[in-house]
Amino acid sequence: MHTQSNINMPALIESGPWGLLAHLGQTPQVRMAAAVLAAALTALLAVQVVRRVLHGREQARWRAGSRYVEIAAPGQVPESGGEVFWDHLGSIARPAWRRYWFGQPHLLWELRADRRRLTVRVWVPSCIDTALVEGAVEAAWPGASTTVVEAEPPLRMQPLAKGGRLAWARGLDVPVAPGPAGFDVMRFLLHDIGELDIDTCLVVQVAVCPASRRQMSRISKAAWSNGGGGGSSFMKSLANEALDFVHPASSPGSGSTRPAPETAWVSHKRKLLQDRVAKGAFWSASARWALTAPERHMARLKATNNQVSASVYSLAGANGVYRRRIFRPDRLVNTWALGSTVTLNTAEVATLAHLPFDETVPVLERARARRVRPVEAVRSGGRNVTPLGRAAQGGRKIGLAAADARQHVHILGSTGTGKSTLEQNMILAEIKNGKGIMVIDPKGDLINDLLDRLDPETVKGRLVLIDPSESNGHGFFPLSGPNSEIAVDHMVGICNKLWERHWGPRADYILRNGLRTVLAAKLDLVDLPGLMMKPDYWREVVKRLDPDDEQLLGFWVWWEDMDKTSRYQAIGPILSRFDALFGNEFMRSTFGKPVNPVDIGEVLDNGGIIFARLPKGEMPEFSVPLMGSVLVAKAWQTAMRRSELPEGKRPDTVLYIDEAHNFLNLPYAIEDLLAEARGLRMGLVLAHQHLGQLNRELADGISANARNKVFFNASPEDAHRLQRHTLPELSEEDLARMGAWEAGCRLIVDGVAAPAFTLRTDPPAPIVGKAEQIRAQATGRKPKPPEAGPFTKILRQRLAEQRRANEERFGEAA
Repeated sequence: MHTQSNINMPALIESGPWGLLAHLGQTPQVRMAAAVLAAALTALLAVQVVRRVLHGREQARWRAGSRYVEIAAPGQVPESGGEVFWDHLGSIARPAWRRYWFGQPHLLWELRADRRRLTVRVWVPSCIDTALVEGAVEAAWPGASTTVVEAEPPLRMQPLAKGGRLAWARGLDVPVAPGPAGFDVMRFLLHDIGELDIDTCLVVQVAVCPASRRQMSRISKAAWSNGGGGGSSFMKSLANEALDFVHPASSPGSGSTRPAPETAWVSHKRKLLQDRVAKGAFWSASARWALTAPERHMARLKATNNQVSASVYSLAGANGVYRRRIFRPDRLVNTWALGSTVTLNTAEVATLAHLPFDETVPVLERARARRVRPVEAVRSGGRNVTPLGRAAQGGRKIGLAAADARQHVHILGSTGTGKSTLEQNMILAEIKNGKGIMVIDPKGDLINDLLDRLDPETVKGRLVLIDPSESNGHGFFPLSGPNSEIAVDHMVGICNKLWERHWGPRADYILRNGLRTVLAAKLDLVDLPGLMMKPDYWREVVKRLDPDDEQLLGFWVWWEDMDKTSRYQAIGPILSRFDALFGNEFMRSTFGKPVNPVDIGEVLDNGGIIFARLPKGEMPEFSVPLMGSVLVAKAWQTAMRRSELPEGKRPDTVLYIDEAHNFLNLPYAIEDLLAEARGLRMGLVLAHQHLGQLNRELADGISANARNKVFFNASPEDAHRLQRHTLPELSEEDLARMGAWEAGCRLIVDGVAAPAFTLRTDPPAPIVGKAEQIRAQATGRKPKPPEAGPFTKILRQRLAEQRRANEERFGEAA
């Protein structure tokens, strides 16, 4: 151990500085300090290595499960929406310890233009829930819609790639300068996107993550301390300490002297920095762009890159911002990396990354309609709940309880909007629940699709098929039932509404008594024209009438006294329609003189299924409204006789009427019919394409009494009238901009109208492919053999040709 006594000071001084250092290195204190310092440096290096490894693993995991939230802008974009959006996302900041060891995930605002179509989306790493971003979009831009998709590299690798990034000079007072009020700084970039070549792809990315506490502290000190806008750094503090050691009280702020007053320039810089701090949280942000194109577009790509770089530069709009080239920018863009960043506040980030708020942006995809969530009271499923689809916002299942379905459903939507898909899914669910159901389809496609998707075992013994394509289909007698007078009244009322031009009091009187005679004499409806116009026939029939029925006999005395011309003028136009009607084989065998008759009421009361397929192209056009209206009348007669039963024992029946305006021709006001049907547990689902198909009385009745509303894409005129049912949640603009398979929906829940919301229908059920078996099972005929496929047809043709060739050859030999 060295002591003061054995140190040779003259020799130590003569050895010079290196000798002095060598001597100090041999002392135990220095050796121990060196060991501690080495251990500390090693530990620090190990910590940094571990941090780098953990950060790398985390970032790889974030990329592996990342997603894009694609944003469709609403019709009107608020100018302040960008700030609201980024304010909402400040919650992604991690605690300091977790940020230190595992890193801070970032978001990436991206504009992708391909084939002159602009997609605005946000890249979200796997550690952040996309619902947070969707909620921020909903809060910032009401009416915008979002779609979550798996993230794939935004740029295809092409031979040519150009791009760059924005770089900020250090110490800028205003790194990003917002444009004038009402002016969208993105306007230049959007113009460039509209001018892109068809083979050129452009991606602009703004990567953003919350600033660290260290960055926030540095900015706050610079804004509120006496050091001026530049802030204090470690090197500056060290220099001040050294200056104080050499010349005490000579450095700024040292000693007891008062600090010098700030200059106007320093005060201005401090004010700018304080304004930035007051505008919300701070973020670390970077901006870059990349273009790719085929090799033949080299010159054009360079020119486009210059234009785009100038447009991206204009987003920042501040001095001290530079454009820097990037080697292979497509690779950087495809990794979704954060890159070299600058510290910006929320307003500055929103200037770089926001939805364009100009009213007309041709390249920008607009949201179809506002997506509104249903309230919690709306049913999602359960027993006796008919599924309607899923909420467009949130995706939860939506259903309609049986008790609320009795309030009737009004479905409006033109062809291709999803109306038939909704009806199809509802009908399949009703069949599965065992309800009595009738479907009237004037086009034929709905029932064909239903038959393709049904299991023969599900409908075995339950299905009644009324179809002009079936020679052995079912029929029914229109005047049958427990109350024949009501049946006659319905038939006369239907003819009155359908043939109003040829109607009058005398025609009503004659047809009513003619139908009563058909009933009393047990004739078929097909006999009515001959009964009314052939004297010998009616005289023979009158002999079979009840002699006590003075009213009916009195009619025939009056009819006998009328001359032939008067008879024809009174009832001729009506009877001519019946003649034409029964001239069609299907109409004659279905209800003119039913070949395979069924009791409609018995079928519906016992959970049966009635499919009435009435395509206008396969039967006389004027007969379609008559047949459908008579079926509605039979269903109503079935419901009316349930009034004798206690309410709890009345079975549920659902009547689906497509193109309902053609078939609501009963001699009752529609509001009375719907109100009474509710108490008799018969629910009607009334579907049609637009309000112009309904007369005033029918439109008002359906509006007031079909309380469950499902509106697919509507015309502006219809949307203006329909919005009364959906405001304030959905406006007329929303109803007119509904996408395919989307609908504005307002349901009754426990007897009370719930707020409107946006519904998306479920896809069609899978095809079972046993329609022919179901048809044969329902009508009692043998199934038709399946149609031969193309290979079988070719094989049969060649076999027939070979057979003919053999016959010719053997015939010549004989």
